Amino acid sequence: MRLIRSFFACLILSPSASVASQPVTVGHFAFYIDEGISLHHYLHQWARRLELDGKIQPRLLPDLGLDPHETPAELDEIEQRTWTAAINHYRENFTGQNLVFSERNNKLLDRIRAGDLKSIGSRDPDLHLLQSVAAIYHDYWWPEHRATIEKYMAKLVPLIREHDTCIANGLARAYGAPLPDDQQTRVDLAFVANWTGAYTTGDPVVIHLAASDPDLQGLLGLELMYHEVSHSTWTEPALTELVERAFASIDETTPRRFWHVVIFNTTGSLTQQCLAEARIEYHRRYAELTGLASRDGWREVWQVLETHWVPFLAGEGDGREAAMRAAASAFQDAAQ
Repeated sequence: MRLIRSFFACLILSPSASVASQPVTVGHFAFYIDEGISLHHYLHQWARRLELDGKIQPRLLPDLGLDPHETPAELDEIEQRTWTAAINHYRENFTGQNLVFSERNNKLLDRIRAGDLKSIGSRDPDLHLLQSVAAIYHDYWWPEHRATIEKYMAKLVPLIREHDTCIANGLARAYGAPLPDDQQTRVDLAFVANWTGAYTTGDPVVIHLAASDPDLQGLLGLELMYHEVSHSTWTEPALTELVERAFASIDETTPRRFWHVVIFNTTGSLTQQCLAEARIEYHRRYAELTGLASRDGWREVWQVLETHWVPFLAGEGDGREAAMRAAASAFQDAAQ
């Protein structure tokens, strides 16, 4: 019976495994729960743990809720072999890829969203692989994972509903490019995502968010939503141009990753300001809480932004002038 179930897994997937549940829309975002996308990311992170355990810092390996070195005892022999084969496929084909820029990852995600997991006889090896383990994931992990995702969404959505206008308006002023009011950014919630817990891909823009990540809970999750949408094609080009022009004005090349520190500082500061207006305390922004703001190569840039950029975010002066002052100060600090 289990052989038949495994062979025809693509026929018995729950609806959310191939077609996302009806979106929950709020502010500039539309939240989706898709079992197939959650499965893909779970396999990817399971494979990464096996590949990188002991080689990188543990915080860079998401908690799967189990020991990935041990095959779950609940699986029968056939299921264990099938699941192990899937993990090995991901170890060989996905663990070395940055999911943000991986064409293979983005192509597979697009096919999952299109409902292709229910297409029988797929010749796509990645899609065929997911079909072979879909029923296993659905039976043994999906109920718990879905509950985690739904609980996470139930807490995040009200925060966005209350603060979206304030933060989005602040981003539009900071970047000189507003988020579209006629198009909501898709957010695919999963149990795990990439190693950072959140990433943004493509055109159309899609944000991927890990509901189980401890660094993305509560107000931190609110901040990270606007961090991720800052990577969208609507805002990131405008920000990049702003930063590059600031450094060009002093005949210098933009330091690597300067713009990314700007995004962390901007979204963290605007979230902090908007929450303060609502009399909600938010003492430590994401980059401060996780240590990003104090690590080598970031610390000096963060301090420069605190001095020259954050006052602009609070309503003082012009953005281009603030960016030029920050660029000049950053160059002076680097030259000392």
